[in-house]
Amino acid sequence: MTVTDEVAIIGAGLCGLTLALALHQQSIPCIVYEGRSASEDIGGAIILSPNALRILDELHIYPRIRHLGHESETVLFRTEDDQLVDSYEIGNEEKYGYKGLRIYRYALINELLAALAERHIPVHYGKKFARIRSESERDVSWEWADGSIGRASSLVGCDGIYSRVRAYLYPELKPQFIGIVAVAAAVPTSRVNVPEGYGLPVTIMSQAHGGGGGAN
Repeated sequence: MTVTDEVAIIGAGLCGLTLALALHQQSIPCIVYEGRSASEDIGGAIILSPNALRILDELHIYPRIRHLGHESETVLFRTEDDQLVDSYEIGNEEKYGYKGLRIYRYALINELLAALAERHIPVHYGKKFARIRSESERDVSWEWADGSIGRASSLVGCDGIYSRVRAYLYPELKPQFIGIVAVAAAVPTSRVNVPEGYGLPVTIMSQAHGGGGGAN
């Protein structure tokens, strides 16, 4: 494969797709590679704070996703008997220009992919990155899991917690389990008996197994 002036982005998650749009906006050609098959409607909800929304706004994504989520300025924390424990600011339109936006990850991914398609930015699925072969000031080459070789002027790793690109750059860094597990489920608001004016979003704190504080 001949060397191109394109930037190769490994990973078609939130970071990889957003980077592709940012590069395109600066007239820098790029290609996104993803090891899995085409995007699926998986993943829970995330909260986008003003710093993230400002970037997405500059990339013309914010207007596309605003109606897909729930805007608020705080997340409330309550006990099982509904006593308010704390509130955490996730945005403030007056101070930062944006409220926080709670949105499903897949909804944001789908809009990012649609924006890439409109700009003719290629996304290749089923391309499992294996390792870096060589790098120089001029280019970088790498190997795919099927043994084929890729080359580009630059390569950026956006391939998640078990990033093989990061492992090449910083082999001493290893992900460590910190002993916290979160279990979540989604229920339509139409099926929840929420009193009028009840503040959302809210986290109901319960007694965790073993006596510590937990969140459901």
